[in-house]
Amino acid sequence: MTDIAVVVSTCDKYHILWEPFCHGLRKYWPDCPWIIQWITNHLDAPMGETVKVGDDANWSDTSIAALRIINAEVVLWIHDDNWLTERVDNDILASLGRLLLDHDDLNAIRLSNCYMSTTCGGYKHDERLRMLCQDSQQRCSLQPSFWRREVLLNLLQSGESPWSFEGEAAHRSWDRQGDHTCCREGFYPLRNLSHVDPADWGDEAMRRGEWTTAAVKYAVRERININFSIHPNGNKNTKVPY
Repeated sequence: MTDIAVVVSTCDKYHILWEPFCHGLRKYWPDCPWIIQWITNHLDAPMGETVKVGDDANWSDTSIAALRIINAEVVLWIHDDNWLTERVDNDILASLGRLLLDHDDLNAIRLSNCYMSTTCGGYKHDERLRMLCQDSQQRCSLQPSFWRREVLLNLLQSGESPWSFEGEAAHRSWDRQGDHTCCREGFYPLRNLSHVDPADWGDEAMRRGEWTTAAVKYAVRERININFSIHPNGNKNTKVPY
């Protein structure tokens, strides 16, 4: 079994996001020390390894099928619109992944900050992290995070979207053993996370299948071509956000 794998949560209808994602990997994380595995239906991923799960049903069923195939103890779960904007520090990420490998009672590390009201003090094994309260709504955020694979798999429930998972899985986690953590203020292992425009923290590259202005700015800033006429939600009347 592999210790750690980077898992890109995606599906075939969002293939338009793959090349910009790969651009970020090549430019900002060319020396990624772990295997990169893409969850797809039938298409081959443009780099790394492909985990094909067959016809698309919904996000959670696709994720469940993939996690049953993926052979890693810990996964760095990251969505296809989480395009990198700054150089990744392997030493920092490796030290965080090692925490899950070394401490069986640690379930997840969210690679971003949370509201102080959702946390309950520092994490005893690493001063860079804070504990998420047992009843916190942030315990199952789909921001880029390290997860113990079996824990994430057991929290998933058939038929859920990413948004319903974040809310419902948090409740399911409340009565289960294991710590969930986030980063302290000022500690940012992956800069900007899903917000691909550093000048505007409020937007990701795509929202419910439609492009955002942040994606256009990313393409201009990084000097890459993206076909903004393709909207995975199938809405041909959606305007390109220039």
